[in-house]
Amino acid sequence: MGSNMTLGKRITIGFSILVFITVVLGIIGVVNMRNAASGAEKLSNVYVPGVDVASNIFKTANEIRYDMRAFVLNDDETVLANVKKNFAELKKYLSQAEELGKKNNLKELLQEEKAASKSLDEYQTWTEQSEKTLAKKKILDLAMVDNAAIFIKNTMSYVDSQQEQLKQDLEDKADKTKLWDRYEKIASINNVISIATEARIAGQRAQVKHDVSLLETAVGKFESIYKNIAQIRATTVRPVNLEQLKNIEASAKAYESALKGFISTMQESSNQGKNLVRISIDVLNSAEAVQDLGLKNVKDISNESNSSLSVASWIMIVGLIVALIISAIVAFLIIRSIVKVVTDAVKSLSEGTTQVVSASEQISSASVSLAEGASSQASSVEEVSATIEEATASNNQNADNSREANILAQHSNDAAKVGNHRVIELMSAMEQITASSQKIAKIIKTIDEIAFQTNLLALNAAVEAARAGEHGLGFAVVAEEVKNLAERSAGAAKEITGIIEASIDQVKAGTEVANKTKESFEDILNGIKKTSDLIGEIAISAKEQAEGMNQIATAMGSVDQITQQNASASEETAAAAEELNAQALSMLDNVSELALLAGFDMGKENRASSNIKRISTPSITPKRLSMSTTSKKPISKPSSTTSRRTNEDVFPLEESDLKEF
Repeated sequence: MGSNMTLGKRITIGFSILVFITVVLGIIGVVNMRNAASGAEKLSNVYVPGVDVASNIFKTANEIRYDMRAFVLNDDETVLANVKKNFAELKKYLSQAEELGKKNNLKELLQEEKAASKSLDEYQTWTEQSEKTLAKKKILDLAMVDNAAIFIKNTMSYVDSQQEQLKQDLEDKADKTKLWDRYEKIASINNVISIATEARIAGQRAQVKHDVSLLETAVGKFESIYKNIAQIRATTVRPVNLEQLKNIEASAKAYESALKGFISTMQESSNQGKNLVRISIDVLNSAEAVQDLGLKNVKDISNESNSSLSVASWIMIVGLIVALIISAIVAFLIIRSIVKVVTDAVKSLSEGTTQVVSASEQISSASVSLAEGASSQASSVEEVSATIEEATASNNQNADNSREANILAQHSNDAAKVGNHRVIELMSAMEQITASSQKIAKIIKTIDEIAFQTNLLALNAAVEAARAGEHGLGFAVVAEEVKNLAERSAGAAKEITGIIEASIDQVKAGTEVANKTKESFEDILNGIKKTSDLIGEIAISAKEQAEGMNQIATAMGSVDQITQQNASASEETAAAAEELNAQALSMLDNVSELALLAGFDMGKENRASSNIKRISTPSITPKRLSMSTTSKKPISKPSSTTSRRTNEDVFPLEESDLKEF
């Protein structure tokens, strides 16, 4: 630190460094805490709600997936209500995600939400198509059931007819060929029934297993049915039986057509199921992506906050260590510089105080010697002063007489000057009266002009009132009054103007008389001045002689005064030396205490100061001069001031002298 720095500046710099380090650490801590708080706020207000929404999206999408699987596998219409409800919930959650993304500028969330919304729209479209396909499937299933029942009814009617005919043939004891033919027809129709039953069972199994190949196998069996019907028709001759066979064939074809339609519907449903599975996976993946994104954001912001707090902790720890080190260094430097300065100051004060004590002893001795010499000199000066006083008295008397004559002449001259000055003042006052009268005349003239203008305005107002007719009667009366007042004002102004002009003429006459009086006073003044000058020259000569003698007397009085002052000053110097000695010893004690505070050994200085004795000043009373009072101008005697002096009088110190401490 600079040697010119004061103690206050050094301490201020030290504390300023500590405060600066503390403020820097505080700012770093506050910034990191604010970052952590911002991350926590963002986590609470953005990412946690995002994870919540993503979790709801994933949960709802999963429920839709399970419901759609039940719908696709079991054609269960009851789950469609839950699916539609979950669709609405999923749209609501996606809207919340979109709103959250737009509000907080989460681009990735908006992208995932857009992809999920697109997949959801496609999911809903396929769901609606599947619902329509299910309705169509139910219609076709009902058609299959109805056509199968019709087909069975027709075949059973044909069987019943053939059995009745067989019974009749047996009763009629028909030949074996006819009976065999009847038997083959019954066997063929039973075969048709068996094939149709297999097809019906295959259709039911196909619906249960969702296996279209079983239905296709069932449809392939209808060729055998048609062949058997054709064989039966070839041996049938009765119209009733032919009609029955025709109905059987028609119902078989209707049943086959229903099966084929059901096959097409199942294929369409299977395709839709595959798309639904695919779309459900897409929706679920999008929902999972949204959820993963939210969890990732939460994890990232948590890691960021953790890292920020960790960095802040390390910065605070390192900062505190650095602050402690710097504080120790600064404290060491400040203490060392302060102790060094104080120690040097204590040494200087100690040496100076010792020298002051010694000097006070020398001053006291010199003051005593000076006082004795001044007392002896005062006796000699008293004798010379008495002789000079007598010579001065006569010269002063002559000078006084001349001075009185000169004073009388001066009084006469002054009286003449005063009279002349009064005449001049009278003339000046009369000139001012003349000027004021002229100004008043101008003002009266202005008033006259204003009255004239007012009269004109009143005339104009009367004319306007006359034009106004009855409405202007009141205004005409007022205008007439104003006109009268204007005429009266004009008359008064003219009278005042005449009076003022007469006054101006009288003042001019008085001014001429005053000028003549002034000339007379000037003549008297010149005569008095010449007389005064002659008396003044006589008075000056007498005064110069008196002043010469007075100067000699004054010189001797000054010598006497200086002699007495020297004696008094010597006495005061001795007293001051005693006080200085006491102050020096007191200061030496204070310096010792300061040295102990600074850790400086004052043993030697204290031992030296212990040998210094307090000095005492002998009472010296110089002989005072007894001067005669016959002189007009007595010599003043010095006043002896022996009051006790303060510390500042004895040992004055300015604030700048102690600035270093």
